[in-house]
Amino acid sequence: MKTTTLICEHCKKSFEKPTKEVTRQRKRGRASFYCCQSCASIDLNTKHTSILRMCLECGKEFMSTTHLKHRKCCSNTCAKRYAQKHVDKLALSDTMKRLVKEGRIVVPTCRFGNGSQPSPIISRQCIICGTPFDVKSRMTKKTCSDECYRKLLSINSKRMFERRVSNGTWTTWRKNTEPSYPERFFMKVLASNRVPYEYEKPLGRYSIDFAINDRKIALEIDGQQHRFPDRVESDARKDTLLMENGWRVFRIKWKSPRTVNGKQYLKSKIDEFLRLYETTPILLVKSA
Repeated sequence: MKTTTLICEHCKKSFEKPTKEVTRQRKRGRASFYCCQSCASIDLNTKHTSILRMCLECGKEFMSTTHLKHRKCCSNTCAKRYAQKHVDKLALSDTMKRLVKEGRIVVPTCRFGNGSQPSPIISRQCIICGTPFDVKSRMTKKTCSDECYRKLLSINSKRMFERRVSNGTWTTWRKNTEPSYPERFFMKVLASNRVPYEYEKPLGRYSIDFAINDRKIALEIDGQQHRFPDRVESDARKDTLLMENGWRVFRIKWKSPRTVNGKQYLKSKIDEFLRLYETTPILLVKSA
């Protein structure tokens, strides 16, 4: 940004201001510049005092000054509300009028009324609880409260999940090169408890998530996809095959450790698995 060096009319100190601002003020007829508000007040004898004023919006008293451009409202919220009620939105500045007249810009038209009128209020019915509520017609709100909105998000996510499972586009069911977050979580758990394991051990057409070979314990981590009927049947066939080959199956339904219930559930299941691991004898001959 280009700056221009000026001399203060009161203290004669040099200071810099943006060139565009200096040019704009000189076109308006300003000849003298000051380095700070104090120098301007002393030189022009226009020092302003603090006085008590009343907010134009809420009527609350607040401290202001005797400046011509003093604050008229006690806060930004009241100022916005007052402007929305009293300021003409169709009023254009001189520069805007000139540009519109020259055809360089086009003023957009408002959808409702002449631009200063608000959107009409209509009544809708919540798609979750059925409670009627009022909303502006331009808004696409479908729920009456934040609680119903969260329920709607949960329903939409479940529908999307079921649709992706049905058409085969759910990527977490495929064999990825990198383990998922629940699998990485239990990798750290097994490593911290010094439990030797084999990740994704193949067994027929299936694979074991975490195979403890020396004790023939199969640790399976079940995500949300395991609650669907076809997946339940597949897990039952897998458990039968594992038990026929001498494996003990231990399944843990995955829950997020970021919640209190999830932490308590995972801790109890991990303790139960560790008790099973400690009570299971070590096999002398390792077999698949």
